[in-house]
Formats: sequence, structure tokens, C-alpha cells
Amino acid sequence: MIPVTTSGKALDAAISPDGKYIAYVLADGAQESLWMRHITTSSDVQINAPANLSYSGLTFSRSGDYLYYSSWDGITPITLYQMPVFGGTSRRIITDVDSIVTFSPDDKHFAFLRGKPSQNEASLIVANTDGTGERKLTTHHIADLFLSGPNYLGPAWSPNGELIAFGFRDSLAGAGVSKVMAVQVKDGVEKLITSHEWSVFGPICWLHDGNGLVLIAAEGDAGSNKQIWYVSHPDGRVQRITNDLNDYQSVSLSADSTVLVTLQHQRLSNIWTASIEDANSATQISSNKYDGLQGISWTPDDKIVYVSQTSGGSELWIMNADGSNQKQLTSDARVNSPPSVSADGRYVIYSSSRTDISHVWRMDINGGNELQLSRGRANWAPQCTIDQSVVYTSFGPEKRLWKVPIAGGNPVQLTDFDSTLLTISPKDGEIAYVYTSMADQERPVRKIGLIPLEGGPPTQTFELGVRLRTVKWAPQGRMLTYVESRGDVSNIWSQPIDGGPPKQLTNFKSDLIFSYDWSRDGKKLALARGSRIRDVVLIRDITNPQ
Repeated sequence: MIPVTTSGKALDAAISPDGKYIAYVLADGAQESLWMRHITTSSDVQINAPANLSYSGLTFSRSGDYLYYSSWDGITPITLYQMPVFGGTSRRIITDVDSIVTFSPDDKHFAFLRGKPSQNEASLIVANTDGTGERKLTTHHIADLFLSGPNYLGPAWSPNGELIAFGFRDSLAGAGVSKVMAVQVKDGVEKLITSHEWSVFGPICWLHDGNGLVLIAAEGDAGSNKQIWYVSHPDGRVQRITNDLNDYQSVSLSADSTVLVTLQHQRLSNIWTASIEDANSATQISSNKYDGLQGISWTPDDKIVYVSQTSGGSELWIMNADGSNQKQLTSDARVNSPPSVSADGRYVIYSSSRTDISHVWRMDINGGNELQLSRGRANWAPQCTIDQSVVYTSFGPEKRLWKVPIAGGNPVQLTDFDSTLLTISPKDGEIAYVYTSMADQERPVRKIGLIPLEGGPPTQTFELGVRLRTVKWAPQGRMLTYVESRGDVSNIWSQPIDGGPPKQLTNFKSDLIFSYDWSRDGKKLALARGSRIRDVVLIRDITNPQ
């Protein structure tokens, strides 16, 4: 691997067909800019100045004459642009593009994904390179094609022009895993490229001779590290190219497939504690580099259960509040979800993909007596309730909330509408969930809904314009707390659900917050704090991995 950038602020990258240039995106505070690197001389030229836009989907035309990219201002639909490689004005090509575009061998057409949330469907669309002549090649449920969210996945057109490969999950059959599918351009007939299954899927590229593909994917749960894989064609043999604790988030090949460019993403995190009376005086209690990234949970007797990659995989650990007596609770369980400790402190609830599909599990606080609580479809991110039950999100064609007794038994469905579990109130058991609402011009908006512990229709809905993965009830209830990041600094804020302005609870001047939890008495915070490093790297000779 050869580093291309060293700032730690790269967001996307693509290599030109001749292997001489790399286009990449840099974060510049809250803004983003576009750059072009000449590989031989290591010289960089800024081709789009910093702006309040999000860039994604960088790719070159097969001729190498044009750079294509998508941009989004946070309001209007995502728009695809074309720019001459050696400078010039960007030209708007098409709007409502939800993936990277991939070009036909003759450079006359491209294909991309477009989601229609209001219709719960997504389509693979082929169009002329000027944006005209759109036609749907295949259509599936939106959960089947958008496996990791818009602007992350990308189809890939084969060198002979006959196939377009894409990631696919058969959620109608209850599958919680993803495979590589291909559709024939001439008639829309689909076939599997390989029977191998992954939990998380990313971009795909064909090798120049059509004898294989390179892709980004992860095994295990959704929190697993995404690696670079090779799939041979047509026999579907699978081999991993990278195997480390980094995440890889893009893949782009030169025309002769001798050089690959990718975005290497590393999150460094350790656990800190802070008193809410002086939340700015945090104390670091772990120093293992990868602690708490996928979650933290306090026990009633002031211990901390957390996810760590210290042993190589994402496993559950427990330690005292001062960082002493660290003990591993799970081993080879492929655990990645946030742990949740029961109200009486007897159990730890978590999700594991040890049976290939993610399910809800329970174990004693010391790590023994593991018991599977959910079955069927993929189930994720369980949390304990005040009535000794467990609530979790079940993923199928739609996302629904279910509840199961912590002692085991038959689950009951709590919602019959789009809902993903956020947090459960430790005071009255009220459940906050996130759902997608449609605004004007089919623009999806994520909102929060509240339901009672026994389920039913929402009692209240509202917007909270932050990363909703980090939302938690305040210990006293009737108030949500959340992480808000500005640049490379995160802080905890609170928002009364009955109205009123948000209030900043911490005032950190450095580091991001990846996860956090309130102590049972509401007087302390445990926080996974650290940094995110994202750089472009170049990999040579990928077809001969050692």
C-alpha cells in the first residue's frame, strides 16, 4: 500500500483509466473540496474550491476525458456532474442519482441506482451519458438494493458490456446477508455471481479481463470492518485482499487493473468517564485504541460493559469505572452491536451473527449461560427495558420493533410501521424510534417517534437534525440527549421533547464521540472518544495477493 494523502481528511477517491491521476475529496471543516493528484510527480491541484456541499461517487469516464461526481447541498436532490479532467466548467447531467455511475465499454451509456422511498422500491437504471434515454433494467424492494445507504453502493458494468453487477439482499425471504448479483443488459435476466454472503456491502469494480471483481464488504454484523475482497468470475471463488482493523470505503481500478485506489478509514477510540457536574473534566480509563466504538453500557454497580477490538475481533468486555479489572466476556462471537445491561444487573443483552444472521442474545454479567432470544429475520441492536424485557429492531422488507422476555419466550410485535429502535427511557420505558418521512419532491426526512412500552401508534413525532445513532434518553426522562459534531469535535446536547431550546451539556475542545452512556444515577457519563483518520491509499498488484 502506498499512501496518497496524509491529512486524515479524505472522503472519496477514484483513479483515472490510464493510472496517472487520482481525483479525491477533502473535508475542509464543515465544507468539502475536490482535488486532482498526478501520481508520478505527487503534485495536487484543487479543481473545486471548498463549499457547503457533500461530494460522492467520483469516477472517470472510460476514455479518461471526464470526471463524474455527485454533489448534495442537503436540501435538493443529489445531482450528477461532468467535469473535463484537465479543468473547465462542471456540467449538470442528471438529478436524483443515488449511487456511483458505471460506464458501458463504449462510453455511450452509464448505469446507476435510484431509490423511491415513497414506493419502497429501488431501480438499476441505464441512461445515455448526457442523461437522456433513461430505462429501468431491474427493480427491487429498496431494502434489497440500498444495503449501506445511498451514495455508497455502486453497480459495475462488465468489460464485455453484457452484465452489470450489484449488491443484493433478499429481504422478502428474511435474508440478513448480501450477495453479488448481476443482470444481463440485453434482457434484464438476473443471476448470482457468487454464493458467498456478507453482512455489509460496498462498491464493486470488474477486472479488465472480466475474470473477476473487486469489492468492499464485511462479514459479521453491521459494525464489522469493511475489507477489500476478490471474486473470480464465472466460478465465484472468493478471496480477501485486505485483512486488518481498518475500514475501506471505496474502490477504483485503472483500466488495466494493475492499480487500485481506495479510501482507508481508521477510527481510534478509548473510553473516558466524566461527572455531569463537571462534564468537561473527563478522565481516560482505557488505552487500547479500539474501545467503545460499537457501544457502552453502565451496570447498576458502576461497572462498564463495552465493545473492544483488543483481541482482534469485536468482542464484549467489562471493567471497573476507573478502568481496572478489564475482563473479556465473549470470544469468537462476532459481536458488534451495543451492549445493554439489564435493570437488575444480572444480564448483558447484545446481538451476534455467530449463526450467520444477526440475532439477539443474552448472557450472565460474568459472560456465562448464553441464550439466543430471537430467530427468523435479522435482528439488531437490542436494549433492555424496565419491565425485564428486550426490545430490538427486526430487519426484513420493512423495519419493525419487537419485544421478547429477557428470560426467553415468544416475541411480540410492537410496531406495524417503519421504525428502528433508538433508545428506551429508564424512567417510564417510553420507546424512541427513528423513521423516514417523505417531504416535497420525494426527499426523505428522518424523524423521531415515541411509543409506550407496550407498543402501538406513536404518541408524538418530531425532527432532531443530528446523527440519530447516538440518541439516548436522559436519566430523568422526557428529554433526549445526543451527540453533535462540528468539524472534528463532538459534544453531548440535550433536547426536551415537549419543546424548548437544546442545551449543550459538555464543552470538549477536541475529539469525536463515537458512543456514550449515562450511569444509572444520572451523575456520570461514559464516552468513547477519539479521532477518525481517512486517507487515500494506492494498492498495486492486487490480482496476486500474498
